[in-house]
Amino acid sequence: MKILLLILFWTVQASAIEFKVLGAGGQLLLEGDRDVPTPVSVGDATVFILQTEGVPFEGSAAGISSIFALFPKTDVNSNGDLDAFGWCYSIDGVIPSAMPDQEIITNKNSSVVWFYSDSKYVGGKWTSQCGEASN
Repeated sequence: MKILLLILFWTVQASAIEFKVLGAGGQLLLEGDRDVPTPVSVGDATVFILQTEGVPFEGSAAGISSIFALFPKTDVNSNGDLDAFGWCYSIDGVIPSAMPDQEIITNKNSSVVWFYSDSKYVGGKWTSQCGEASN
């Protein structure tokens, strides 16, 4: 019964989204169009796709800590400044401020990209997050 409900859920309004995973230095680790229902959260779609593809990952719809064994790490220099590396995502080229379980895919032709990036803490403040300069 559970499988039947899952099949019905995923086929009722399924559509293909472009899904990519980029590792350190932008290395392409996974790419392709994947069928997911819309509307759906980025987090739920990500977990479904990674599980379906057999990709090793750690995390949940609320956040991803590792994909293909790339874990968060932090480098601290002698001034106390740091580079924090981890997983970020964009949807249709925009990096949202919401966690992936809170960002909803409504466009049936959306592009979701997960990328391993850094955030910088310099002089007592965050100067960039997910590779983008902060205000």
